Amino acid sequence: MALPDVEVEGATIVVLGRFNPAIFSPAWLRLHNLIGAVEASEADVKMIIPPAAVFSTEWLSVDVRHDRMQLGTAMPQEVERLRDTAIGVLSVLPETPISAVGINRDVHWATPSREKYDWFGDELAPKKFWDRHLKLSGTQDLTIRAVRPDNWAGYILVSVQPSTLVKPCGVYAMVNDHALLRKVPSQPRSRADTPPIEAQDTIEPSRDLIPLALEVLRDEWPSRMVQADRVLGSLIHMSRERS
Repeated sequence: MALPDVEVEGATIVVLGRFNPAIFSPAWLRLHNLIGAVEASEADVKMIIPPAAVFSTEWLSVDVRHDRMQLGTAMPQEVERLRDTAIGVLSVLPETPISAVGINRDVHWATPSREKYDWFGDELAPKKFWDRHLKLSGTQDLTIRAVRPDNWAGYILVSVQPSTLVKPCGVYAMVNDHALLRKVPSQPRSRADTPPIEAQDTIEPSRDLIPLALEVLRDEWPSRMVQADRVLGSLIHMSRERS
């Protein structure tokens, strides 16, 4: 799974809940057959202490805190393996209270010229208002929030920023597919039906939600990745095909 003509891309899976970072290590992943023996022995360990476990292998990054577990890869060919690893971790931790699963897809790419780079930012965030009050306003950080296209509580966020890795005139974008582990009978059909962000509910972490997290990762993963790549691909195309 890869987007064409991009410089850097990857995916992360974030699970919110209550974790014990002290148990996470390359050896623990190896014990449960989630990574290979060579990967475990050659892993780069940053820290494994009560507040956090942070380490990486050639293809996998692991960052576990008390309130979240984040697994990521910057290798597109390993995205499916990333999903399988997250499923494996949750399957061997059935007593862990969790509340939400985020499937994130991100990409860095180059625009053809400074002209198209500026045009792209202006198309996403028109400057008519800002130019009345500011001098040479430009798009620095744009986030769009949308309702989910399925029956999970939660939301979709799309963020666009200047790239810190691709210069000059590079763009970074991420799709954050955030699913609270609760199903809803229907999604809002209009903005008037959408509650304010500060009024939207959260879920108390529970071990009983592990099966729902596994359902999201097993059953919803293909459609969620297709949706994310469709959005990212459209942004990339737009930035390169000025009308």
